[in-house]
Amino acid sequence: MVMTMEQQVLNLGLVGVSCACAQSTVQPCETAMVRQQLLKSGTKTNLVSALTGIVQAEGVRGLYRGIEAALLREMSYSALRFGLYEPIRDAMDDTHAANARVAGEDWAGTVRFAKRAFAGSVAGGIASAIASPTDLLKIRAQSDLTQPIPGIAHFVRKIAAQPGGPIKPFYEGVSATISRAVVLGATKMVTYNEVKDALKKSPGAPDPAKRPAAWQRIVPGSCGWSEVQDWKVFGHAGPPSTAGQLGLVFITSFAAGLAITITTSPLTNARTHMMANPGVHKGLIPALYYVGKEYVVFGTQATRALLARSSHAARRPLDPFLENLRLILLSSPSLTTPCRLFGVASVVTPGTDRGATFGASRRSGRASAHSHWCSSSAGSSCASSRAFRGSETLGAGFWAEVWSLQERGPLGGLN
Repeated sequence: MVMTMEQQVLNLGLVGVSCACAQSTVQPCETAMVRQQLLKSGTKTNLVSALTGIVQAEGVRGLYRGIEAALLREMSYSALRFGLYEPIRDAMDDTHAANARVAGEDWAGTVRFAKRAFAGSVAGGIASAIASPTDLLKIRAQSDLTQPIPGIAHFVRKIAAQPGGPIKPFYEGVSATISRAVVLGATKMVTYNEVKDALKKSPGAPDPAKRPAAWQRIVPGSCGWSEVQDWKVFGHAGPPSTAGQLGLVFITSFAAGLAITITTSPLTNARTHMMANPGVHKGLIPALYYVGKEYVVFGTQATRALLARSSHAARRPLDPFLENLRLILLSSPSLTTPCRLFGVASVVTPGTDRGATFGASRRSGRASAHSHWCSSSAGSSCASSRAFRGSETLGAGFWAEVWSLQERGPLGGLN
């Protein structure tokens, strides 16, 4: 459905106001997230501890540091990101017939997906380029520990006085902001639209493309939802109830939020480090490298303790391959596996059985990694970190099994 100019203007305003209201509810979690992202590697904390620590040290007001910049950001960035998406998408003619003409009936869905991803990326990139100074102000205020808590004007004057001012310093970290917004825009708009369209499919739809797949007919709640503006198009018997519309919005928003958390967490961490530490990182790639180098899946000291313990406990000398690997890792200043990019920071106690073995049972070759999983995005806390819990546990189990085999006898296939 193509919107008129009046509808587009109204949409911009409504999106800005609604996003500002949403931001006011998640601001405490975002403040805690920024503080967690800037902690030294290996520091143990969690979302609840971060929130209570801020309240104890700074009062409830400390949770709302930078709220003025955050609301201004939502009124500009989010309004433009959402408001520009539909006009860009509609300009490319996103109808099924148009998509089928481009690449044939079989590829119409792929063309639709690509158009929506492109529209979301362009809208997000434009919006972030315009609103990047508000992002900078928000992060500077959230990372600041000054008491009494200064107002946003303090940070405006401080940033404007930096070398290159008064304009250029406000675009510190703009590369990370735009890159994140492009990924976020594509992920959010595609996920939101695709999930909503799938949920609205109905067996009675006159258009075959709007009928549910076979699996949707079996899984309860995966189809049959509707909206007021197009319930007839999807072949529903009548208009939806208010509860039905809210349910549709909730499910699609949850799916989009989870997808955004996973895809944008690396860039969110890099953006925070770039904006909170002016002049330290010379670009997006160095910032990503720094975050990956400093924050690793396995605590470096614990990994070294594991290797050293296993070497001394072995009943015979290590195979040359494993000995070389052990020496390389023991001499390495840092294991640079960049999973901190996704919001995970392992915390273990070196020099203890738990820290040395990651809770590994050498008899079974299984292990459970002891790690701290921090909040990675407001509105979808810990989602991306939890996604890597299995890979970390698998890695710990691998090391436990390797050393267990090494102690029992020759390792076939490694010589």
